[in-house]
Amino acid sequence: MLESVGATQAEWEAEIDALVASDLPRTVTKEDGVTRYSFELTPEGEGVPAGYVMDYAVEVHDDGAIVPMLAGGSNQHGPYLDLNQFDQDLVISGGAAAIGLAACAIPAVGWVSCAAITAALTIAAVALAHNGKCKGEFRIYLNRARDEPQYACVT
Repeated sequence: MLESVGATQAEWEAEIDALVASDLPRTVTKEDGVTRYSFELTPEGEGVPAGYVMDYAVEVHDDGAIVPMLAGGSNQHGPYLDLNQFDQDLVISGGAAAIGLAACAIPAVGWVSCAAITAALTIAAVALAHNGKCKGEFRIYLNRARDEPQYACVT
């Protein structure tokens, strides 16, 4: 994801420092050489439902690798984005752009995180338009090693 948004390692590190220094609600966990910062973003604006909360996590690995994600994680296939039923409906109805713009307007969210959020929501919009809605979670694998992401419905 780092390369896909055109950010350098130094830019990511500066942004992580700014996010950690912010007053955004978050949880922090450290396990197996990975520190995960999970932030609760509450974007507001036209097209964003009142009370909508977006989970935005950033994993910082001991080797320096940084992996941003929206309500997702990482497994043997690489980082992924999970969309619940509500999120799928928002994306299908065209709300991805509104959510992305509103999230990017939050002062502590820098341009690198903004680009990562926007890229993930764009991929979600295209994937849902192509594949339709899932009965459970819609998982999008953001595998950097392939031209096309992998999609799956998960429960």
